[in-house]
Amino acid sequence: MIQIPKDGYWHCKIMIDKNTFPIYLYDKSFYYLNENIVKFYRQNKEFVIDGHRIENREKIKYIKIVHSDQKYITYGIEKKYYFDFPLVFENGKDFTNDLLHSEEYDVFFKEINKSNDNSSNTNTININNINQQQQMQSQSQQISIEKIIELQDTFAELRKELKTNKNIDCEEMKETQDALDELSQNSPTEQKNKAFTKLRRFINTVSSVIDKTSKAFELFEKLKKIYNYIAPVIGLMLI
Repeated sequence: MIQIPKDGYWHCKIMIDKNTFPIYLYDKSFYYLNENIVKFYRQNKEFVIDGHRIENREKIKYIKIVHSDQKYITYGIEKKYYFDFPLVFENGKDFTNDLLHSEEYDVFFKEINKSNDNSSNTNTININNINQQQQMQSQSQQISIEKIIELQDTFAELRKELKTNKNIDCEEMKETQDALDELSQNSPTEQKNKAFTKLRRFINTVSSVIDKTSKAFELFEKLKKIYNYIAPVIGLMLI
């Protein structure tokens, strides 16, 4: 029977097109992973990840699910072709086949529903307890108000510096600023996703036109760091 670790973190990498950058999810609970990806994949149903609607598993070119004892950033990040590649996907324990393709997955859930697992193995736990504990962990993964304020202030400063840059769409900057200014610690997930999707789009656009010797570039790099700090918490990919 599949043994699910009761502690630690789950990470998922998905490619829906060989020519696009992968979608990453980091530091998720088993509950989150199962409820948002695994069960839909196994049933071949539509699901949404990082704003990407995936009609069925046939649309996925590549998927990998790993578990680690520590958060993804602990394992380091390797720079390749201007992109960041988290090394946790090389160093974590691969559960892709167990969770997505193994018949034991269905047996595992059936057995858990029949009786509690009284095993002496302290590294595993029954699925009901996992769901309870991991739901609490998922709920606790909130963005601190300090980070939100730092993000809003940094973007506002950057916007001032970029106002005279003719290569930058001022209207897009305003829309992004408005979306960020409306955020709070308790904003709904959908609102956070929309605001950060706008921000990611803005960052990707500006990266090719900003003067790397300017004060604006320093603010831009700071903005990217804040985004990459927050993104995994709400299930968005890094820049």
